[in-house]
Amino acid sequence: MPGVVDADTHVLESQDMWDDFDDGGEMYPYRPLLVNLPGDTSWGGRNAFWLIDGETYPKSAGSNSFPLHTPTTAIFEMERTDIVVGARQMTDVPTRLKDMDDRGVDLHVVYPTLFIFTGFNNPKLEIALCRAYNSFMAKACADSGGRIHFVMMPPLNSVDACIAEMDRCKELGSVGMFFRTMETGRSLGDPFFFPIYQEAARLGLPVCIHLGRAIPNSPSALQGNLGSVSSAFMAIVQGRIPEKFPGLKTGFIEFGSLWVPDALHGMHRRGQMKYRGPVSSLLGAGRTDPQLFKDYGMFLTCYADEPLPFILEYVGEENLIIGSDYSHQDASEEEDLVQLMRSREDVSSGVVEKILCENARNFYPL
Repeated sequence: MPGVVDADTHVLESQDMWDDFDDGGEMYPYRPLLVNLPGDTSWGGRNAFWLIDGETYPKSAGSNSFPLHTPTTAIFEMERTDIVVGARQMTDVPTRLKDMDDRGVDLHVVYPTLFIFTGFNNPKLEIALCRAYNSFMAKACADSGGRIHFVMMPPLNSVDACIAEMDRCKELGSVGMFFRTMETGRSLGDPFFFPIYQEAARLGLPVCIHLGRAIPNSPSALQGNLGSVSSAFMAIVQGRIPEKFPGLKTGFIEFGSLWVPDALHGMHRRGQMKYRGPVSSLLGAGRTDPQLFKDYGMFLTCYADEPLPFILEYVGEENLIIGSDYSHQDASEEEDLVQLMRSREDVSSGVVEKILCENARNFYPL
């Protein structure tokens, strides 16, 4: 029987990731610089950040601030006792593997932290950042004996460079590509992304739409995510993206699942549902059928405490996956994920095992 796949975990980027930035080339002077402040400033325990192209990431104090768990040299991170810092950074892979064993998890799929609320207008710098991140993650995952897999960072401002990096990362073992709900100031249904989607379908790299924003230092960065994921979902469905690019899979990661009924109802109310598959007759009644998710190869993460019987009516039992948000300490963290799911009495054990073990293997090329 396949083991549990933790479909959404994170790495906390460290200085090691930038050691060979751009192989010492043209962009090396623009590498992320680690800045640590005294602990008695208004930054408090979040007193470290990355200086990149004249901006600070994260911006943990002041107006338009947003927290991140990187860098790990911040007092807030150094004082943590839940997970060893090297496991969070992927610089101590054996300890991370031990954590997985202790939590009853077979495989980790890893997403970035720095890039959740980080966007760059300098295409050359973005290419170098993505390449450094992907190279570091590929090496760290290679040391895991096939148990840890990474979702690549694509340099989406440069289509040709993005496709080249996708090809490289597929060879390095990447199992997906990281998107936010909007990228480069564009909806995910914009034709700008079509060559990228075409290559993703060819390579079998799913598009992993993760919570976050690609707008640096934007106000209310943590607000509106449920609205933004609905917009991204509608862009994919109304644009009939999976029909244009057969075999393309898309996932909606770390938003939970309760946004789905609202998004579908909203499309019905607006009369904008473009889907004309086997369940089109049901849409007129203001409801949908899991066939939509099956036909379009769409998956989403749920939380262990959500009303899953209700959600299953919309998504079905084959398109829900789940993740613990390992290494982050926020509202999405589920340290006892496996125990919580297997203790549920309102969902059959067979469905629970699909969500924990099987469905992620059908979404990611594991």
